[in-house]
Amino acid sequence: MFLKKICYDEFCKREIINFLIGCEKMIRVTGEKQKSEIAYAIQKYNKSTIYSYGDFCPIYLDTYITYDTECDPISFCKFVMEDLKEKVRDNEGLPIPMIVIYTNLDDLVKITVIENYIKEMENEKLVRNVVFMTR
Repeated sequence: MFLKKICYDEFCKREIINFLIGCEKMIRVTGEKQKSEIAYAIQKYNKSTIYSYGDFCPIYLDTYITYDTECDPISFCKFVMEDLKEKVRDNEGLPIPMIVIYTNLDDLVKITVIENYIKEMENEKLVRNVVFMTR
């Protein structure tokens, strides 16, 4: 994966974040390793909230953790949407610039459910960009 190979250098991390900020739709990051480093870099440079669903989660500030044994992907996504609606209200109706949805799921049905909710979040102008991280 291209991002995985260049993320070790702080300058490159900033360049990736600047690239991601300019995107208009969902950004998908897949891989077995080092997704949490990318999530941390996005959070550090862009102050983005991380919403984590599954059996592993990067432990950083401003991270919401939901284990897949606690609820299904639909309930998780509904929580994220409600949280975003609240943040948009607090932000004078403006969409949140970027969030990260982090998961180690490899179940294509669950991943598709989350992707569909991400499209809805973007279409409802709750968030400009979603970085969706999966295995």
